[in-house]
Amino acid sequence: MNIGPRVKYLRNKNNLSAKELGSKVDLDQTMIYKIERNEANPSLDSLERICTALNVPLDVFYFGIIHPQAETYVFHKLKEEINARDLSDAEKKLLLNALTGELISSLIEKTSQTDNILEITLTEDIQEIIQKYKSLSPKQQEALKVFLDSFIHQHQ
Repeated sequence: MNIGPRVKYLRNKNNLSAKELGSKVDLDQTMIYKIERNEANPSLDSLERICTALNVPLDVFYFGIIHPQAETYVFHKLKEEINARDLSDAEKKLLLNALTGELISSLIEKTSQTDNILEITLTEDIQEIIQKYKSLSPKQQEALKVFLDSFIHQHQ
């Protein structure tokens, strides 16, 4: 996992030198620099001490690394789905523009990473919508698509 830039960012945000952070967490400043350049991986104990010294809980530290990856993944999956649909270029552009910003982030409830596998949990509301959509017959799905298409045209 690419934790180095996150450690460096938080260290700078806390106005700490590598030497100051190192003394707070019982690591040499050279080791802090190596961690920040991803040349060394801290033990879990060391990482917990670093997080404590940087005033950030360990889970929030990891979330700050993983969540942007999850947002990117979800965006690209939704983009693939939109591009696979029989929509005009204007409709595709409208939908893709709607996905930027806070929307993607609000869809993601929780992220985690295990053995380099990114796990994404969507909010319950979205999961419920997906399950309802999957339970519709193909004709019902098409009717819903027609409705959404007409809604999009009305709001252009």
